[in-house]
Amino acid sequence: MCKSFFICIILLQFAWSITPQQFEVLVRVGCEPFLYSASKSTNDSAIAMTVTTKDVVIDMFAGTSAPDGTKLKTSDMFLWGSLTKMVTAAAIMKQYQRGKIDIDVPVYRYLDPWLMRTNGSRLSDIYSPADLVNNITARDLIGMTSGIGDFDTPETEQYQFSNKSHDITPYEDIWLAPHELTCTDKCGNYSSTNFDVAGLLLAAINDVDEWYDYNQYEVFPDDATYVDEIFYPKLGTCSSFVTENRTIIHGYVNDTATGEIIDSYDMSCLGGWTCGNTVASNRAMGQFTYDLFGKEGTLLDDKYVNMMISGWKKTDPKWFGSTYGLGVMLMTRPHLTHLSGFPHTGEETDPFDDFQYGHGGETYGFVGAAVYNPSQDIAYTVSNNNDLTLAGPHGPIPYQVLGECVMVVAKILNGTSIEY
Repeated sequence: MCKSFFICIILLQFAWSITPQQFEVLVRVGCEPFLYSASKSTNDSAIAMTVTTKDVVIDMFAGTSAPDGTKLKTSDMFLWGSLTKMVTAAAIMKQYQRGKIDIDVPVYRYLDPWLMRTNGSRLSDIYSPADLVNNITARDLIGMTSGIGDFDTPETEQYQFSNKSHDITPYEDIWLAPHELTCTDKCGNYSSTNFDVAGLLLAAINDVDEWYDYNQYEVFPDDATYVDEIFYPKLGTCSSFVTENRTIIHGYVNDTATGEIIDSYDMSCLGGWTCGNTVASNRAMGQFTYDLFGKEGTLLDDKYVNMMISGWKKTDPKWFGSTYGLGVMLMTRPHLTHLSGFPHTGEETDPFDDFQYGHGGETYGFVGAAVYNPSQDIAYTVSNNNDLTLAGPHGPIPYQVLGECVMVVAKILNGTSIEY
């Protein structure tokens, strides 16, 4: 039952007409209470949620961004971890669109000469067997089918905790991964190392001198104003990149080996480079997600976007189960809490059980996600400064908020009353 006559009248009229301003009012009424409740239940942790359409960007936030109780602001930046993979995959596809790379040609042809010049090695010197390594394509890298194992293990986490300000470079990352391919028949295996290699591939294509010279902003359209709130750190702690116009918030992670709660603010901000170093405001990542997938998005031609969101395959659940396209995870509403969108288990008649796609992200002190709902033509982004080690019994708080807000918007679009 509607508790506001005004809200009820808008909902009754929505089937025929609603303005972006009215839509924003309803979204805030329906979604903001979930943010306030989630933040309060986690010691005023910072949580942000953005709903992005072609007409309006609705930015909602709650909680504090620093130990001194500073309130979270719209422009404050979170660490996005693996959501960077979606950015890197889009960069690969943009190079494909420009004709600078063929994603179905073995990457050693592009990468080995540059690797020999900058690191004195070839890809097949790092991984084996050589004949299979030399058959890995860019499609395999961004589609999680290369067979290269993951460097992002509990052992690597402890290595970082014991050397908090140490920047683990992409060369270290690729050597920390298993040197034998984990799969010899291009099966799905989630591995962050793929996207470090993809970053080195982008550096080679652009013929830069060193890995850190690659411009990660090249993927964004020239007129994308949201890039002002996106930052790609290379070498240094997160705190070292804070300026008068750039606020990176504090994030909290539990060192499970010692039980210590660590503030990632003074840890290395490199985060796996092109697999995990995006630092951005929630609204900026929402605009990027819409620019990539939305009906009026301009980041890639439809042909290349459609390639990213097709050919879904399951990744091995023994390491990290997901359903993966090219730098994109498939999700459905009921499964957002654990990032698994396949198989589809909801009722086909449920209007809130839309297939969605995007990417989750988790890194030291942070967890978040960016999701595009094609039936609504809406992008959702959510972020929180408590990482998965601090998640409660029902999973990460931000995914619960995301699921509830997607439900709210579905009700608004269907003219159904919302409780608040």
